[in-house]
Amino acid sequence: MVTAAAARGKSIPLGTSIALTQDMAALAREAIAIGEHASNSEVICDASWDWKLKRTLRQQQLDEVRRLWEEGIASGSAGPLDVAAIKQQARRRFAAEPASLTP
Repeated sequence: MVTAAAARGKSIPLGTSIALTQDMAALAREAIAIGEHASNSEVICDASWDWKLKRTLRQQQLDEVRRLWEEGIASGSAGPLDVAAIKQQARRRFAAEPASLTP
């Protein structure tokens, strides 16, 4: 089995200790026990790559929101707005949507 850390290249020890919650440490031990990872170091390396990817995706999403914001500003005024009608439409749409599990 090729490990995630090995697939990404040689790791360089940082000489840093990392504190984990009991739950996270238990997950790391479990991942090692079932062969998903070979060591604690590899678990942390894999988690770091996931964190890096998450940060990259978050930045891309932020860039897209900024681009859309600028596009909206450049498109000019939407004209007069009927706030009461907008609220009523939003309430109808919200009531029609199934409950969401997102925070």
